[in-house]
Amino acid sequence: MIGVMIVDDEVLTRVALRTLIETDDELRVVAECSGPDAVEAARSHRPDVTLLDLRMPGADGFTVLRGLRALPEPPAVLMMTRFATDEDVRRAFASGASGYLLKDTTAEELSDAVRKAGAGIGVVAETVAPSVIADYRVLAQQADARADDGAEARQIAEALTAREHEVLQLVADGLSNPEIAVRLLVSPETVKSHLASCFAKLGTNSRVRAALIAERTGLLRELM
Repeated sequence: MIGVMIVDDEVLTRVALRTLIETDDELRVVAECSGPDAVEAARSHRPDVTLLDLRMPGADGFTVLRGLRALPEPPAVLMMTRFATDEDVRRAFASGASGYLLKDTTAEELSDAVRKAGAGIGVVAETVAPSVIADYRVLAQQADARADDGAEARQIAEALTAREHEVLQLVADGLSNPEIAVRLLVSPETVKSHLASCFAKLGTNSRVRAALIAERTGLLRELM
């Protein structure tokens, strides 16, 4: 059972999120509160995952995030907002967020995100993923090249099949599984199979992290 805390200044939003969460028998809401009470509520109820509204009149979401992450037993924190800006996404991850979601997420998407965050896997809404990857691309270009990165890139390049290379590049471009399937003229199930193989070879369960690993090692530049 994964314990979830909802932090939002709007009562109706908290009710709506609780309703979505409670459609999954493996998830349980252990606390609800507004921003100023979040850190103390987390200290008392010890949630595994916290859904945190980014913009609240009574508290800055980033300040609350840092307070939660500073706890002795910090929860994974999924930032939630109605829209995303590149700067907000960068600040969220720099402050320790485990994921970034939009409030129009479906019950299935929310459940999946909470489960992944509870397992230590990063989560990013598909519409947000391109900006996250682009940000890391800039950092990668600015960073000094390291010898071990080159060795890792060669190992990855040798491990991935030609089709897996294509799928990984399209993931980095921000395409969803159905969009990749259309682009490559294959079924969505085939795309999922290729992604599962890529994840295993890259040592991750996250499509965003897979793309970031490939970018950091220079593999995506090799594919361009």
